[in-house]
Parts: sequence; structure tokens; C-alpha cells
Amino acid sequence: MDIQDSRLFMEIGINDSGNLEIVDNTPYERWIQDNILDGDHVVFERILKITSDDLDFETVWESFNSADTVYKLKSDKEVELPEDNYYRYQKMLIPLENHDGNQRLFVRGDSINGFRMIFIDNNNIEHLVDFDEAFDYINNVNTGNAFWFDDDIFTIYNLIKCYVMTEKQRIANWLKNNCKADCDVISTTNTNADILMAAVYVLTYLISKKQFVEAFRLLNGLHTCDGLCKDFVDDIKGCGCGKLV
Repeated sequence: MDIQDSRLFMEIGINDSGNLEIVDNTPYERWIQDNILDGDHVVFERILKITSDDLDFETVWESFNSADTVYKLKSDKEVELPEDNYYRYQKMLIPLENHDGNQRLFVRGDSINGFRMIFIDNNNIEHLVDFDEAFDYINNVNTGNAFWFDDDIFTIYNLIKCYVMTEKQRIANWLKNNCKADCDVISTTNTNADILMAAVYVLTYLISKKQFVEAFRLLNGLHTCDGLCKDFVDDIKGCGCGKLV
């Protein structure tokens, strides 16, 4: 297999819990049938946390398992990220030693005694290599039956959640202090615009998370305040943004 064809088909993203969701869409069954992928492999995975503008990093999660089935090759999973940050996810499939074919990169050992990645240079000399070196060889040398994936993740999930909760509290305080029972609003137009913008953002977030009851409660509260929409929305009846009475 050519170097440029050895990339795995992975899908990564941040789920509703703020965790990294890893889904492997690589067509392993077809690859095996077409003899593109044969023999047992070891799956190496890791998540790097970028720690500086120079892209220095530290490993925050890693996993390695022998894979003799398609299920183990896929290894879909969910991984909790420690904080909002810039991350990189990497995955490699490297064949076990004694694999048929002319392999320049392979794994020696087992899950009990540990795995060691070995690279054979042009002079047929073996070199013990680490994750970074093996990853570099897969990308730049025709190592044979080895595969890889590499992609960046930048998550601000917790920051967005913090902002939404802060805005929800601000809207609740505004409704409590500025909406009278007779549909009167004390605040200025500028404040109204700020509250409306915050409400639209919070509602959009809640709807995207399918938190419809929370969204309904917020919208119902806004409906009780005259003055927010009456100058810009036609046919308002009663209090608020178009609520019918």
C-alpha cells in the first residue's frame, strides 16, 4: 500500500457531554477482502495536549491493544478531556512481528510483556522506536502494512457552557427585577437588546442540546415582558413577544 493511501477514516468531535468522541469509519472488512490489510496488528492511540505556541505537548491519554478482529481495529470510544484546550488525536495500526511480507515497521512483544515498535533501516538494522518516530516513518517511508490518522481538536465546550449559564442567570435576574405584573418594563432599549441577544444565544444552545423544557421556561418568561418586541413585531397581543391572551 502506498504511503498516501495509508490514512485511516476517522471521525472525531466533541459530544454533548464535552468529551471527545472517536468513531472509526475505516472499511476494514473490505480492506481485508482486498488484501490491503492482512495479519494481526497493534492499535496505538494517544491524545496530546498542546502546551505552548511552539506546539510543545504532553500526552494526556494513550492506549495500545493487539487487534485480531475488526471490532478491535475500530475501537470506537469516548474520552474525557481535562479542560478546554488545543489537542491532537493520533492513531496507528502496526503489524505484529512475523507478519507475512516485507515489513520495515512492526511490533514485537505482547500485551502482558509489553509492545516494542521496531524499524528496519536500509542496511537491515533494527531500531527500537517510540510513538513519534514510528508515526514519522509511516508518513515518510514505505513501511508496508501500517496505517495512521492524525487530526487537531480545539474545544471551548466548558467556556461556552459557562457563558450560557452566566447569561441564563443574568436573564433570570433581569426578569425578576424589571418585569412588572402590569406588563411594564423599566429598562432602556439598549438593555433590552442585550437581554434579547443573550436570550437568543441561550435558547439556541438549549435547543441544540434538546433541552426543550428549559428553553420553554425561558421563552415563557420573556413572553411576560412588554417592551422587548412591541416596536418591531406586528400584531402583538397582550404582554411580551407575540404571546396571545
